[in-house]
Amino acid sequence: MNDLFTYVDQLDIAIPLVPLDKLRETACLQYNAMWKRRGKYRRRATLYLEGNFIDRITVNLLKHNFCNYDAEINHLVSRGGTEQEILRLKFRVLERIAQVYPELRSECERQVAVAKRGIGRA
Repeated sequence: MNDLFTYVDQLDIAIPLVPLDKLRETACLQYNAMWKRRGKYRRRATLYLEGNFIDRITVNLLKHNFCNYDAEINHLVSRGGTEQEILRLKFRVLERIAQVYPELRSECERQVAVAKRGIGRA
């Protein structure tokens, strides 16, 4: 195993425990703000949407805003990291989110499956 795989495997991935309803609300607010900045006012998230959409944006909020995922990707890239090390990081972060938030486990597993296939949005 190379040094970057070892680095990723030894990372302490801290995911804060926040009430899930607050996370979902924050995920909707962040999603709406992102699309508003892009001038797409029709794309809106609310807590009343059906399906797995709210879980997807909640997992993404945790991944990108509540842990060092993006900073660690930048670190890996700056050290010559490949897609494999970056995917390993993603899998570890999703695994950790699923441990802290069992209610989001199926969405984390879906994102892992999508990433392994290399298609779609995760």
